[in-house]
Amino acid sequence: MPDQMPVKDVIAELSELHKAMDARTKKAEAVVEAIRILAAMLGEGCTDFDTVLDILKDYEGLVKQYQGLHRRFEMTEKPTYKDGVWHCPACNSRIQPNHSYCHRCGKRVGWGR
Repeated sequence: MPDQMPVKDVIAELSELHKAMDARTKKAEAVVEAIRILAAMLGEGCTDFDTVLDILKDYEGLVKQYQGLHRRFEMTEKPTYKDGVWHCPACNSRIQPNHSYCHRCGKRVGWGR
């Protein structure tokens, strides 16, 4: 298997390709975006594609983690009313009317219609 090209060499090759393309095409726009992304990664110290792929994988994991936190602590859900008591929509523990968050699990509670 041949050695991978360094990121700076890929940027140089993409720049040459872009010069030869019609700048109005979608492919030319994609090349410009690829150059921009790779240049930003190079500016952060990514000189090889294994490092670039590791950072992208880490970023993907952080996005999933953020989405879970967002659902839990920022998005509201209406509590349920059972047996004369309000219950958290996430953990089913008792909550007091008009509390903004469940005191047990931290889920944001919405009392709207």
